[in-house]
Amino acid sequence: MTGSHLDTQPTGGKFDGVYGVLAGLEVIESLNDHELTTTHPIETVGVVQRGGQPLSDGDDGLAVWSGRLPLDTAYALTDRAGISVRQELQRAGVPIGAPLLRQAVKASFEVHIEQGPVLEQKAKTIGVVTACST
Repeated sequence: MTGSHLDTQPTGGKFDGVYGVLAGLEVIESLNDHELTTTHPIETVGVVQRGGQPLSDGDDGLAVWSGRLPLDTAYALTDRAGISVRQELQRAGVPIGAPLLRQAVKASFEVHIEQGPVLEQKAKTIGVVTACST
């Protein structure tokens, strides 16, 4: 499995998570172009509510997918104006009620881009993720 989140962090830049989703799609397209078959299926995921968003306090999309957060609980989360995740998804035209299909994941990889000021302020040209707090 590969992919990332579709939203961004406050200082992450507009391609913060989306780059990881597009990179996963590019990998699959390249495999198909070269007619390569993998040992295990590869899926690209795009999750919402990575964190720091008005409707969330954390990794809701991943928490629902992993089974840590019931879907109805995630749908019921609201922003400061009282608008729920369910209402926002419906407003955006996202189909509600589709079955959640979870399969075991052999491995997961997230390509990420750091567009915020951290690397620049530290005069670094590259950063390597060594841990994740999820």
